[in-house]
Amino acid sequence: MNKLIDILNILNRSERQKLRSIVRINSKESQSLKEKLLNILLKKPNIKEDELIKKLYNGKDASYFNTLKNKLFDDVIATLISQNNDKLYVDEIPQNELACLKYYIIGRLALSRSELKLGISLLEKAERIADKFGFYNEALMIKDYLRVTEAIRKGIKYIEKKNEQIEEISDLLKYELLTKGYTYDIGIHSTYVTNFDEAYISKINNTYKKSTDIFEQCDNPKVAYWHEYSSSLMCEINNDYETAISHYDKLLDIIHSSKQVYGTHRHISIVQNKVNALFRLDRLSDLKDNLEDLIYSSKRIKMNLPKNHFFYRFKELELRIAIKEVDELKFKEIIEVLKESEWGKTPHHSNRLKLFESYFQYKLDNKQFALELLSEVTEITKDKSGWLLGVYYLKMITLMDLEEYYSLDFHIKNFEHLLFRQKKKNILRTKMIVKVFKTLIRKHADYASTYEKHEDVMELLASNENNFYWDPLGFEIIRFDEWFNNKLQALN
Repeated sequence: MNKLIDILNILNRSERQKLRSIVRINSKESQSLKEKLLNILLKKPNIKEDELIKKLYNGKDASYFNTLKNKLFDDVIATLISQNNDKLYVDEIPQNELACLKYYIIGRLALSRSELKLGISLLEKAERIADKFGFYNEALMIKDYLRVTEAIRKGIKYIEKKNEQIEEISDLLKYELLTKGYTYDIGIHSTYVTNFDEAYISKINNTYKKSTDIFEQCDNPKVAYWHEYSSSLMCEINNDYETAISHYDKLLDIIHSSKQVYGTHRHISIVQNKVNALFRLDRLSDLKDNLEDLIYSSKRIKMNLPKNHFFYRFKELELRIAIKEVDELKFKEIIEVLKESEWGKTPHHSNRLKLFESYFQYKLDNKQFALELLSEVTEITKDKSGWLLGVYYLKMITLMDLEEYYSLDFHIKNFEHLLFRQKKKNILRTKMIVKVFKTLIRKHADYASTYEKHEDVMELLASNENNFYWDPLGFEIIRFDEWFNNKLQALN
């Protein structure tokens, strides 16, 4: 039932009209049970199965219900496949991949019905598309079928040629899948995790070496794409965002110079990563130029559709810019969009949005309200992605500003327990921040005296290097050493 509802949900208005036509064609009467089922599910997608059966059969034998659902599901598939490829996909690669598969399927069908000339012609057309766009799986399947079909008619030389092609493509497929796998292995945690295990960093260095070895021996745009992507991820992990930007530019060159790699989604993904790097480097003017590119490109794929991953990443970055610039109007506009989205209603993301709101209220000097919002953050307290540290950190600086020293002392002890459990995490910066706070409490908020005692620590935090790097896209949205220096300047 859920599978049927999910596939109906992806249909646009035009596709639903076509589906109705196909259902009527495949039905014995205009108001068949299948058509009735479709109308009910389109009008009431959340209907319970028992209620649905009652509406369809009205107490009569319902043993045919599962078959009915499967037949409607098949009609949806037929509706989607029967469309022009450019109606289904924006990018050229999936459009041509679908065309390749269609020619292959119909070519085999023609051969099975003894239409040799037509069948071979369609298979060879599918083969040309597969070779041009680097569809290695499809190319192997097609060449193997042609090898078998044409063996007697074209002889040994034809078979040898196809064997060589299959061997070469098998190697390319292997190299592509390996470098792609290495990229995912390196980058899988980067979306959700704000600090990396030391063991993980050691592991990915070995993984990156394997990717480099393949890249150096295989001159292929797909391998180059995945290796450059891995290179950019390695730069991100090492906080080298200037070099990461050079890899993003290389990736954009590869995307736009090779039909085997090009895609609007890929373009947007790389520009999004570049924008994040520019934000981390505080290059806001360059960032805004790239945001215009991002907005223009995203319009081609209707990026504002509810389930689009790029849309949420883009909006979250805008939210951080609004916090940075204390733009209340912009912040309210973006946070409402995100809260109303499917993405924003998931427990993890809804709680992160609450944390962003808390930071923004702090920046507006509504510190008591910021504490109240923090108390509503629940799901993050269960996760292991690192955002819980952000809750503890913001509460710590807020309690200090409100001079609630007793509560702060108790809170820091809990914070230390949390840090103790993060044994494999790179949290040295956070540990040093807590160390400074403990001295601040003992010295009754004497910032000058605390700085004198921890001058070496404060210099390390300000250096923004190695284990003391401050990530502008991490949980420490208000940078601690800047916060502390502001306090010193206010006193002076």
